[in-house]
This record gives sequence, structure tokens and C-alpha cells, in this order.
Amino acid sequence: ELPVIRGGNDSVGELFEISRPEMHAITKAEEYIRANLRWSLTIDQVARAVYLSRTTFIEQFRARTGKSFTEYVNDCRFDETCRLLKGSDLSISRISMQIGITPRSLRLLCCQRTGHSPTALRNHYRNGK
Repeated sequence: ELPVIRGGNDSVGELFEISRPEMHAITKAEEYIRANLRWSLTIDQVARAVYLSRTTFIEQFRARTGKSFTEYVNDCRFDETCRLLKGSDLSISRISMQIGITPRSLRLLCCQRTGHSPTALRNHYRNGK
């Protein structure tokens, strides 16, 4: 059984809104990651935010999500990139800042996942092809 984090007025709870009074530490970690994509995220930082040791966090994170921490963060960054490409006119540079990676890394991420650059992916979404 994963530990349950109770919402409250602690400093971590102030970083993002807790939607339920109780939630598993890994669920809270997932919310923390999505809310803080623009910043450099480390395993140690997120583990501390949900009051788990690094080792416990890594084990429980993989068990709960089926992904490594890095895979999960990259998936979140890609999902947010797609959302921003579809629904905004932000420049590619600005989108990369929003998701916490360099424009070059954003291009690599998109090319690895779709075979297209961010600009081509935006055009694809807009043209419905």
C-alpha cells in the first residue's frame, strides 16, 4: 500500500492545489510534475515534495505509473507541447520555455515521437491532416 498524503497548509500544498483531502504520494507527485514542467525537475526534489526517500519514490513511482521518472516527465512535456501547438500561437521558443527544455530539445522530442518538427506538427494539427 502506498502512503497517503493528507492535504493541509504545508509548504508543498501551497505549490499546487490539492484536489482531494487524501491522495497517494505518487498521485501527488504526478500533479506536482505537471504543475512544474517549466522548471528543472529532479527525482530528489519531487521525492522530497511528497515526503518519500529517493529509493522509495523511484520504486513506487515505477510501480504506480509503469514508467521511469524521466519517461514520465518527457511524456508530460510532450503532451503539454501538443496542447500548446494545437491551441496557441506561442512561438516554438516560448513553448520550450513553458515546458522547461531548450528549443533544440523540444525539436528532438517532437521528432523522436512523431517524426516531425514542432512547426510541422503545429501545421499538421491546424490543417487536420
